[in-house]
Amino acid sequence: MHQYSRLSDAHVSSPSGISYPKEYRVDLNLTPEQTRDPETLLPGERSPFSHLTRLSIPPSQSQRGFRFRATGHLWQDLSSIKIVCDSINGISGRNDRGDPIIADFVMAGRMDFTQGGQKFSVLPGQVFIRDAKMPWRFHCAPATTMHMVSIPRHLVLSRIGSSVNSARALLLNFTDPKIMLLKNLLTSIDDLPADSQSSSPFHVMTQEICVTILASILLESAKSITGRSQWDISDRAKEAIENDIGNADLSPVVIAASIGVSVRTLHRAFSAANDSMMAFVRRTRLQLAHDDLVGSAHGGVSEIAARWHFSDASHFIKHFKSTYGATPAVYLRRVKSRQGDL
Repeated sequence: MHQYSRLSDAHVSSPSGISYPKEYRVDLNLTPEQTRDPETLLPGERSPFSHLTRLSIPPSQSQRGFRFRATGHLWQDLSSIKIVCDSINGISGRNDRGDPIIADFVMAGRMDFTQGGQKFSVLPGQVFIRDAKMPWRFHCAPATTMHMVSIPRHLVLSRIGSSVNSARALLLNFTDPKIMLLKNLLTSIDDLPADSQSSSPFHVMTQEICVTILASILLESAKSITGRSQWDISDRAKEAIENDIGNADLSPVVIAASIGVSVRTLHRAFSAANDSMMAFVRRTRLQLAHDDLVGSAHGGVSEIAARWHFSDASHFIKHFKSTYGATPAVYLRRVKSRQGDL
């Protein structure tokens, strides 16, 4: 794949002379010196990343250079892009009515989003859905792999009838039936040969299905939120968990007491998002263990497992492989191999 020095230099092509879908790809491989040039991270106006602003590379990352790889397809009104990215900060959303509805599926690493008093940490196996008209600050952790889906907001709003319903960001798991359907649909489409995707009825149908699924998710969420919502309780619980994640005795009883609700109410709040409190604790600890593993002073597997309160190394390895698709040793070799290419 051709190496690029600017995000705006992405290659867009129409295979076999067809109009849509267009293939999109960019492979940024910046030296430490190049990371200091702000123009290297300016997306093109018609880029699937045009909703991103104030992009910057953290000093800890820029010392090692920066890698950003994105490949996927652009239909007339929909984009589906797979991304592998080093650490980066920025703002998603320009307060522009033309910005899309975005769904970020995280496969490895972590993405953090903040807006006002809201904070979402998107871990592997989760998707973050938001209206990009509303600006969110974000941080992408090193070695993050994700799948970004972008759909014009006017198409979604025409289904749900009000921009109010799209204003709330949603954090859901891949196990949610509708999320699973959307993810599998996009994967199947990406795997099809280009000539199979070229007909106008095909990309119209694809867009129609994606819009319908996404609108249904937003409507269902809006109907389930009233008063002191389950979402508010789970958000406060997650913040309490993250603040006390080093506590080996972390439990539903401890967290329920810390935010002033019953254990039963706490469980219901997580169940509303097809999640559980202890599953969130495990994902958070796995992410912290992942960050230690790929860090410069990561320590051994047994040491990391003990640090983040896994019962033993084999238990940690089992959950790590289930989340990241490889054992810690194999995963670390892959990360070092990618860094060696910089």
